[in-house]
Order: sequence, then C-alpha cells, then structure tokens
Amino acid sequence: MRPSCLNCARKHLAKAEITLHESKQGYPSHFWLCMGNMSEAEDELLRDYPELSNAIRNERKLLEDNPSYEVPLMELIDRVTYAADEEELPNVDRKRTKTSRSRIHKARSR
Repeated sequence: MRPSCLNCARKHLAKAEITLHESKQGYPSHFWLCMGNMSEAEDELLRDYPELSNAIRNERKLLEDNPSYEVPLMELIDRVTYAADEEELPNVDRKRTKTSRSRIHKARSR
C-alpha cells in the first residue's frame, strides 16, 4: 500500500466538488467523475489516515445511493487540511487556526 498523500486527497476532493456541481448543471456523466475522485481520495488516505478514508467512503456511498444527496465535500477538505496542519505544524494553536478557517469558509459562502 502506498504512503498517504494529504495534498493528493485534497486535490481529488476538490475535483469531486467541481464535477458534482457540473453533473447538476447539465453534464450528468460528471456524476461518475465525482464518484471516481472521491474514491481516489479514499485510496490516498487509506494507509495513514483510515478514519478519514472511511469518512469519505461513507459520504460516497450515501451519494451513490441517493444522487441528490448533498455531500459535505468542503467539510471533508477541511478535515484533510486539519490533518495536514497537524502533520506539518504540530505546535500551532488549534483554536486560532480553526477560527481563522471558519471565517474564511463563511466569507466564501456569502
């Protein structure tokens, strides 16, 4: 099994977000691109982050069973980002980092 790649997982989740949106905008075959990218994100995390891998898999299976399910892809990206921050910056004040990310996420959704 290959080593986990957090950046690769984020890339696949970002592609999943884009292709899922496109599938609802008149490109129904992009639904399967989304599913494939979510599966790739799972694979990227399986060895070192099995909990994250399973969380993504569970969301993918919900989407597979119900194509109108609203997958929280941005939340999944945030969870992978948090894991990356933990790995790269072990002494960062987590409360401050989480608050900053919350503000950024709220600003994006306006």
